Amino acid sequence: MKTTVPWLLLVFILLCQPLLSQSSQLIGTIDSILPKDTLANQKTNSGALFENNIFYKELLVLKAYLLDETKLNEQFNGKISFGLNGQEVKNSNFFVISTGIELSKGTYPFTFDLSSSFQAQIQNGALLETVSNLSISFDYNYSEKHVGQESYVFLTATNNSFLGIDQRYEIGGGLIFNLYSAQKYITKGTPRIKANRTDGPLNYGLTEAGQVKLIGKNQDSILSDASFNKEVDQLRLFSEKSSEMKNLKKARKQFTNNMIKQYSTTRLSLLAGVNYELEQTADSMELFNGDLIRRGAFDATNRFRFVLRPGFAMQGGNFKFKSTAYFKLGIINEFKNEVRNGPAMDKKADYWTEWTNSLNFKFTEKIGLSIVYSLFYDNAPNRLFFNVSDNTTPDFRLFEAEKVYRFMGFNFNYRL
Repeated sequence: MKTTVPWLLLVFILLCQPLLSQSSQLIGTIDSILPKDTLANQKTNSGALFENNIFYKELLVLKAYLLDETKLNEQFNGKISFGLNGQEVKNSNFFVISTGIELSKGTYPFTFDLSSSFQAQIQNGALLETVSNLSISFDYNYSEKHVGQESYVFLTATNNSFLGIDQRYEIGGGLIFNLYSAQKYITKGTPRIKANRTDGPLNYGLTEAGQVKLIGKNQDSILSDASFNKEVDQLRLFSEKSSEMKNLKKARKQFTNNMIKQYSTTRLSLLAGVNYELEQTADSMELFNGDLIRRGAFDATNRFRFVLRPGFAMQGGNFKFKSTAYFKLGIINEFKNEVRNGPAMDKKADYWTEWTNSLNFKFTEKIGLSIVYSLFYDNAPNRLFFNVSDNTTPDFRLFEAEKVYRFMGFNFNYRL
């Protein structure tokens, strides 16, 4: 794992270079279009004449966005956190003093996230070994027209002595379908917009009202995508840089999509994908049957799972709430999980669920508080049959690991 992470970062940085170069080129194109002053009826360097300077303001907004995008792609952004977490199951409890770091790189249409945490545990009054985890993910919006469609891949590595997990690796990927509240402001290809199009495919975008609501307070942008593209099409008539003008429209579309993702008040999402899991449990794992306790050893496991995750998110000026529910089902001959010992047999459907809720408050631009509550349920946990008879007549009983696992965390965050 230690050697894998630097290679992943190197590959990601190399992939970003063409995007950085394109942003720099577009900034140069905008500078060549903008006049030395933005007074009304001022001709551009390309000779196009506009009735007012709104389009110039939009170009300045787009230039500022491209400059910010370049910075986001050149450096990591993130936060560090520290706090006290509590966890419990039916038979025990423990507390965790934790610290962690989250880093992100990139902006629409892609985002690279890297997070790592380190935890010192106090279980039932005794100090135990630490828990650590590492997570890497890459999200990509593959459709410019449909801002709600994106793909993802991820890799996680963790250990948790509380659950008896020595090593656990998970890798997977899939699709995410989002519905943003701001999407109601997207144009639907009305006859007026079609009439304003000069050539090329119809570009769906924000309406004038949507542009004002989403971006007006933040970027002073009041021109819809359709109106912006119309101005660019007029400019192309006087410019020899046709391909650059096309890229300018594409950049504007990415700007709009980014605003929809950043400033939508609510978001509904549905994730669907496939994960591959590898897990090694502790050499001696506690198993329970009522008040009886036994210990058992298990071989390392690997399995494929189909993952379905509906989600809901809401945000305001100083808070963000997110709720997700994962459903993981066994696939490729893993629909059922069976254990045997002599005549005793137990077969269960192999599925696993996780419901996570997080609430983040921002006190200042740098300092915030996050509260997380998670509930896990494993329908087919590690389990074994043990003979508990005190005589010659066998009495096989099923002992199994905890099915339900709860996690609650409070963390103070400092944004880097």
